[in-house]
Amino acid sequence: VGLRRAGFKPDEVRTIKEAYRLLYRRGLKLTDALARIETELQSDPARHLVRFIQASKRGIARPRSNQRDSDD
Repeated sequence: VGLRRAGFKPDEVRTIKEAYRLLYRRGLKLTDALARIETELQSDPARHLVRFIQASKRGIARPRSNQRDSDD
């Protein structure tokens, strides 16, 4: 609902949801998830999300995996 109220189009909302799934639900390393978002999801919101995460100095909160990743 929040994205619609903010003026995002339905296809943009679907793209953001898929980016979320790649980041949080697929079990990928952060660098792998960002690479897949860049190549698979060709939209301004997806590119903005990737740039935001890459520019972050403190990273993003993600669930811990059983393996220790140096990317997270």
